[in-house]
Amino acid sequence: MKYLILSLGSYKFAVNIVDITEIVIPGISGNDRPEQILQSRTINIRDNSGGSKISIPVFDLSEVILFSTGQRRGDFRVIICELNKSRFGLIVDNADEIMRISENEIGSLKSMPEPIKTDFLKGIIEEEERRIFIILPEKIISYVKTVS
Repeated sequence: MKYLILSLGSYKFAVNIVDITEIVIPGISGNDRPEQILQSRTINIRDNSGGSKISIPVFDLSEVILFSTGQRRGDFRVIICELNKSRFGLIVDNADEIMRISENEIGSLKSMPEPIKTDFLKGIIEEEERRIFIILPEKIISYVKTVS
């Protein structure tokens, strides 16, 4: 399967590209400005038919997964996800690359010294120079439904 590798500070996370509909760079080509997104916690995107714009909830992934409550800079990306006909955006520092990952490459989450909420994760890929945490989008959508 192919995964989008995301950055949150020095951490790397991966989301299956099947669950992603688009990547938005705030403030580019008529998109919502970064400060609008951060203040309203929503983003305006085109509906599935490509017609009118709709507003969907946006969550800072560092707050959801890393226990972070710090102020975010204006330079970020919004990953638009769709699961079970629910759409939401995840604010991340950057979308770095697409990576092919097989199920047997995903290791289990042992004791985690990092400040990461493991209940949102499927597993980990450990490479020589980095660790990539695989996100469970269905857990994120459950969280999204409880807070929106």
